[in-house]
Amino acid sequence: MRRLFNIVAGLIVFVGCSFAGQPEPMQRQFGLQAQSARFWRLIRRESALVLVAKDFGFTEGPVWDPAGFLYLSDEVQNKIYKVSLDGQKTDIVALGDPDGSTYDQEHHLIDCASVLRAIIRVSPEGAVTVLADRYQGKKFNSPNDIVLGPDGALYFTDPTLDLPPGEKQELAFQRVFRLDGAGNVIAASAESNRLVGHNVADQPLARDMLSADQGVTTAAGF
Repeated sequence: MRRLFNIVAGLIVFVGCSFAGQPEPMQRQFGLQAQSARFWRLIRRESALVLVAKDFGFTEGPVWDPAGFLYLSDEVQNKIYKVSLDGQKTDIVALGDPDGSTYDQEHHLIDCASVLRAIIRVSPEGAVTVLADRYQGKKFNSPNDIVLGPDGALYFTDPTLDLPPGEKQELAFQRVFRLDGAGNVIAASAESNRLVGHNVADQPLARDMLSADQGVTTAAGF
């Protein structure tokens, strides 16, 4: 019995020392850091970051609504949330790995549904409508980011980044695609075998579209 007591006491001391010896978790500091002086032409220098909502998994695709709230995707919790400035958050729809979002010309929420390998429209009540999921009869890879173009069409990236495990890649390339209001899908960029088009954005002054590729330090225009 004395031997057992010594063993248990030793384990308690060992575990206690192990926890005591672990460093305290670092408190992350957030702030605005400009990589170019031109950044401050858009954002006031005295602007401060304010925590609005928390307890998310991994957020993506924020879209601001003039009504005073934000839509965002959570790739870990597999939901699209509506977040108000008072911190209230409401899950709009449960969806496997939702990604980048935007509005169409009618102000409908449009999302890249990576697991569905589709571009979808999401109603305020959470109803989902698939707008496109194929190019020339073959399924998309895993749509990642999307933007409303100056011509009223939707432009989206289609890397293999989030191709669902066990599913076959049907397209032999990765591209940026254009989806018009009639549901027609055409290629908007050249074919590529590397991870292309991780993010896409509209540059309204030049009327060009920009795509940022993962693993490279430049943005491609088209």
